[in-house]
Amino acid sequence: MKDQLHELEKWKDLARQILSLAQEVIDNSEKMGIEYDKDRLFEEGKYKLIANTFLFSAREDFKAVYLLLTNSLASQAIMVVRHLFELMVNLRYISKCPDKRVKQYCGFDPIERNKWLSNLENNKLFRINQDTKNLWQEWLKESMKDLGINKLPKGFEWSGSKIDKMSEEVGMSNQYLGVYKICCLFTHPSPWGSSFFSKQASDGAIELNQPYHLLCFFWIAIGYFIDIIRKVDQILGTGLDISINEIFAKYEVCLKEQQDNIKRPCRED
Repeated sequence: MKDQLHELEKWKDLARQILSLAQEVIDNSEKMGIEYDKDRLFEEGKYKLIANTFLFSAREDFKAVYLLLTNSLASQAIMVVRHLFELMVNLRYISKCPDKRVKQYCGFDPIERNKWLSNLENNKLFRINQDTKNLWQEWLKESMKDLGINKLPKGFEWSGSKIDKMSEEVGMSNQYLGVYKICCLFTHPSPWGSSFFSKQASDGAIELNQPYHLLCFFWIAIGYFIDIIRKVDQILGTGLDISINEIFAKYEVCLKEQQDNIKRPCRED
């Protein structure tokens, strides 16, 4: 484990550069007048607002992955990598047909809230005041009218497709099967997930069974985060493509060196 933490330390400078780049995209978008305001989601610029919120979330995910790994909380870090993957896939999916899917994504907010509300009708633990219920239900009517639907869709997927189908459409099927499904082992109780990452040492301590996995998931997190930054830069038009390409080139060099050292490469698509 100490060796793995030492290797993670070598990636600190690159991680800081990537976070700095993400902040530059955010700063440039603010200079262009793009700000997050939930009350403006149905006005002009909602595509850019969605992209910005995805970048905010991805930035926090990436920070969390690094902090969790450096504190030997590998399983928890992998759960966050799962969310980072979902952000990347959803953003790619929206960007393939923004005219239709931005409307779907925004319009699902009141649908999701009212589905949750219906689950609380007979719940004694949680209550929502009547004013909030009325507000959400009115918002729901407006949204369904805007989307051209007359009944609530089944399920809780805003796109109408599950993550595996969305991954397939955006060319991430291999990542879904090779990364996302493994991440799920740590998100939900699983016998394989419980033994996948650790073993009981003779002194009773828990140690990594396959230590290269710790670094592998950090490399993957970096790749996903850069992908999101690149896509958001394209959507917002912040003009940082050269800087992003330079960062990605550094990432590829570091990744190759690290994989050569471990001699157990864990490659992305």
